[in-house]
Amino acid sequence: DGRTVVCHMELKSDLTFVSEMSIGEKVILRASGIWSVNGKELAWNYMYSSPELPESARTDTDEIEQVDQQTFVAISKRTGQRHHFSREK
Repeated sequence: DGRTVVCHMELKSDLTFVSEMSIGEKVILRASGIWSVNGKELAWNYMYSSPELPESARTDTDEIEQVDQQTFVAISKRTGQRHHFSREK
């Protein structure tokens, strides 16, 4: 329907993450978990989410397509969606 989904995600050096996803002013998902990188693959394991994610969505692996000092682009192997991440200023 043309609306933009915005996700604020913090990847921490202890290999955990926290995220909040919203459409406009409405938060639609809060989540946290662990992440890891192996070669060009970025693995996500969701340990907590509200609302609760279905079992099939609690893990995902992204193929890292591009990375530089400020951004990276990854493609979800589960959904095929391309995600653009940028460092907060």
